[in-house]
Amino acid sequence: MDHFEAHLKREGLPLLRSAGRTYPSVGALLASLDWLEQETLVVVSVDGMRIDGVFVARSLDHIADFSTLEGPPETRSHASVEALRRVLGTWGDDVQFVDVRLTGHDTTRRDVVVIVVAATVLAVGFMYLVLRALTANWGY
Repeated sequence: MDHFEAHLKREGLPLLRSAGRTYPSVGALLASLDWLEQETLVVVSVDGMRIDGVFVARSLDHIADFSTLEGPPETRSHASVEALRRVLGTWGDDVQFVDVRLTGHDTTRRDVVVIVVAATVLAVGFMYLVLRALTANWGY
C-alpha cells in the first residue's frame, strides 16, 4: 500500500479498487489536495475513470498532464496541486473516480522501519516475559 492510499484509508475517503490499483473519488482527491502539498507530493498526471459496472477504463476526454512542471519539489507540488484543483473544477460531475500519478517523497522505507522497530520491541518484550516465567521456577 502506498503513502497516498494509506492516507485515503486513514481518512475514510471513498476509493475504488480494481485489478490491484486504487482510484480515489474526485471528492477524496479534492479533500486530499492540502495533504498532498503538505507531504510535498507532486501530481504528475490525473486521468478520469469510466466505470460501467463491470469494467474500469480511462476517459480519454479527461486527462491532465503536469509532468512538465519545473523547479524545486515544494514549488512543483504547489503548482501541480493548484493546476489539479482547476482541472477537477472544469471536469465537474463528468468524472467520479480518477487515476492519479504522484511523485515525490516516499515513505515506504520509513513505514518499513517503523514496522520493524515495533515488531522488535514486541518480540523483545515477549522474550523477556517468557524468560522471566521460566526462571521464576528455578528458585532465584
